[in-house]
Amino acid sequence: MLELLPQAGCWERHLLCKVNNFLFPEDRRNPSAKEMLQARQQDQQDRQMFAEQFHLLVTDAMALKPNVPSEVVLQLKERMEKLSILGSSIGPSVAKEITAIYKLHSVVAQTIAQSIGEDTLAKTELENEAAAFELHQSLLQHPLVAMLLRPESPILENELVPTLLSEENPECLAAVLCLFDAVQLGELRQEATALLSSLTSAGKHMPLAWNNLEILKKPPSN
Repeated sequence: MLELLPQAGCWERHLLCKVNNFLFPEDRRNPSAKEMLQARQQDQQDRQMFAEQFHLLVTDAMALKPNVPSEVVLQLKERMEKLSILGSSIGPSVAKEITAIYKLHSVVAQTIAQSIGEDTLAKTELENEAAAFELHQSLLQHPLVAMLLRPESPILENELVPTLLSEENPECLAAVLCLFDAVQLGELRQEATALLSSLTSAGKHMPLAWNNLEILKKPPSN
């Protein structure tokens, strides 16, 4: 029997999402022990990569000085965003580090604020960037969002609709809608409707999936 470990990362979680799940193709509903081992190895690689990059990020952020070139700051912020995506996809085991990244961002913002003085335009841009980062972090509270934003996602393109229809957290699903434009959402809704209709015709009744389809039909909140 496959068991979800407390430290399970996104690769293992997504693999277990497919177990006996009629929304996924039949050949993916019974992961082998080898596939589970590979998923856990990938999760371990993620944790190791995150730990290494987090250490470097903290070191570089704490060494930041006033009047640093803007490109240096932008690169540091980009690293923070990418690392927060990776960490959020890993899960609760790195929650403290994710909080630390958020605090580091505030420290960097304070350093920049000290260097811009009374420049009104620069202050406005800094405030806008801070608000954008806060929104970014709020979306990443939902692991599924982070999984989809990763450059290398465990969710294959043809697994997106089954994954969305399997999501148990309505708030998470609503947040995911912000990642797609109107055309993409239209395509997702059509595919989801066709999939559920075919399953219903085959005698498979999936109330959670139908409820999720209704959420997918709503306009994004952001």
